Amino acid sequence: FKEMFGYAVNFQINSIAILLFDPAIKLLMSRYGGLSSAAYYEMANQLVIKLRALVVSATQALVPAVAELKETAPEKVRDIYLKAYRMVFFTTILLYATILIALPLVSELWIGKLENQFMNFGTILVVGWSLNTLVGPAYFVNLGTGDLKWNSISHVLMAILNVLLGLIFGPIMGGLGVVIAAMVALVFASIFVIGALHRQYKISYKTLLPMEHYWLVAVVFICIGIAQWLNTAFASVSTEIAGLGLYLILISLAIWFHPYRQVLVDRLHR
Repeated sequence: FKEMFGYAVNFQINSIAILLFDPAIKLLMSRYGGLSSAAYYEMANQLVIKLRALVVSATQALVPAVAELKETAPEKVRDIYLKAYRMVFFTTILLYATILIALPLVSELWIGKLENQFMNFGTILVVGWSLNTLVGPAYFVNLGTGDLKWNSISHVLMAILNVLLGLIFGPIMGGLGVVIAAMVALVFASIFVIGALHRQYKISYKTLLPMEHYWLVAVVFICIGIAQWLNTAFASVSTEIAGLGLYLILISLAIWFHPYRQVLVDRLHR
């Protein structure tokens, strides 16, 4: 009963903190950025959050798997975490890089012009939520093992820092400061979750990623650099489409030669 009660209390704390996070951002955004900034933030946030849900929903499958391993083979929790993290990293870097490169085209199609506020908000949100998504495997492992202490600490800290930093950065930088404050709070709080799990299972950060993942990151950043240069030098819808198309071609080649391509194909066929 004590274990179940503690789990339920921590779970409710997490839920309440999550519910307070986004409304606090919107209140601060309306106050320091104005209604137009709030609207552009909401558009950029919905774009990132909806696509992020694809990775998060798949990662949630860790919870029942880890719960079973905790009872039958707890020594294997570390291995399943590493496998999940590497797969999440593989999909996360591709997803968020695609969003980032597509932002100018999305702005043109959605708003009718290249809106700087939308672009700035979208870029900051992509960086913040991508780093948060990489903490997902650790977060769901904690849910599976029932150890929610660090998840709860992270959510409460995130909610508090979001408001405090927003009140500091908002008056100075307006709506942009509010978004920066929110993402700093999000990433900083997330570090506690992954840090605690790595200490518990004695996981070195050097063992997290195989070498082929680093090559994929290099290709992604090169593609982002090329796309940004094209958009800056030749700002037009056709250039944005060309930049996105070039990225998709290059990244498709990188995925084709990556060992995880076959892993994904095998899992999709199951």
